[in-house]
Amino acid sequence: NHSCRPNCAYSFDGNQLRIYALSPIAAGDALTIGYVDPIQSRATRQAELSRRYHFNCQCVRC
Repeated sequence: NHSCRPNCAYSFDGNQLRIYALSPIAAGDALTIGYVDPIQSRATRQAELSRRYHFNCQCVRC
């Protein structure tokens, strides 16, 4: 799932996807990554998410 304040980051190691926690994640919490650059303004992030992924972000940062 997407969040503008994600709790995970990812990287590729050869053909493996590695996911890293950026903060403590409680059992049952969703794992989130950022689909867009978090440094962008809220309006820019929202526009890009709408255009590229067809949804409006409603995360805690937005």
